[in-house]
Amino acid sequence: YPEARAIQRKIVFHAGPTNSGKTHHAIQSFLAAKSGVYCGPLKLLAHEIYQKSNDAGVPCDLVTGEERTFVDPDGRQSAHVACTIEMCSVTTP
Repeated sequence: YPEARAIQRKIVFHAGPTNSGKTHHAIQSFLAAKSGVYCGPLKLLAHEIYQKSNDAGVPCDLVTGEERTFVDPDGRQSAHVACTIEMCSVTTP
């Protein structure tokens, strides 16, 4: 994907042992960023981040193979999206 590689992005990778707070810190970084994408391996995990983000007042859309939920009533995309990995856009800056 040459176009995707050409886009300037900041990628945050959280690594560490079990129960070290990786997921918590990743979600906090996601919520604090001006935009972000959460790619989950399962629809259930993407939906959980979608709920947490919107509950925290950070508008977040949900995109899975089965559904697309935009929080904006006019259908405009939010700066944050929670998706399943296969639905991650490789062309969105």
